[in-house]
Amino acid sequence: MGNLNLTWMNPYIVAILSFILGSIVGPILWVYILQPRLMSPDVKIIFESIDPYVVRTTIGNDQTKEYYPLYQYRLGIKNLSSYSTIRNYTVKLTGLWNFQDGKFVAEKLFEPFRLKLKDDQREIKPGEQIWTPLGRIAHPDFQKKYDAALWSGNPEQPQFRFEMLDTPRWILSHVPPGKHKFNITVFFENGPPVEQEFLLEWTGKWFDDPKSGDFVIKRSDSFS
Repeated sequence: MGNLNLTWMNPYIVAILSFILGSIVGPILWVYILQPRLMSPDVKIIFESIDPYVVRTTIGNDQTKEYYPLYQYRLGIKNLSSYSTIRNYTVKLTGLWNFQDGKFVAEKLFEPFRLKLKDDQREIKPGEQIWTPLGRIAHPDFQKKYDAALWSGNPEQPQFRFEMLDTPRWILSHVPPGKHKFNITVFFENGPPVEQEFLLEWTGKWFDDPKSGDFVIKRSDSFS
């Protein structure tokens, strides 16, 4: 079959067809493809093994004046956009895998849950970064004395516990020693969800230096 010759077409017809196609396709491209990409906030989920992502503080009893070391782990949620505000956002743990027999295996009992946010945290303005609690590790001496009825884990051993707003049915608040992978997803009103994968590895031992290597969390795209 030879090449199709369109030289016979009336230029006015071509102009009309172009106008009709532009009138239909243009708005569709803008509403469903271009506008969401151009107007949606640019969200980044950040973690580093330094203050203020890792905060060493104390926990205890004000009446007895007994205090014990506590590590608090926080995620940074940053809006990289110059003009769009993140509205009505929620931060969830949306996946958890355990390293077994040389590969990561999905936690069978896992179900997504929300991380704790401040009640007044509803928006993230352009260029702004907020903090959301991820988890905590309390000294075993505190656990043995004040956390007798732990949901899970051995109080004799340090436990990394997620800061949960919801109580999942699996009732597993702690991450045991070993290698793990988890996903954090930010859901918000004016854009598609943003997900970030993290790798977690720890020995299960108490440590006095967050950089000791006994407990490591890194974004999977920076893990080595």
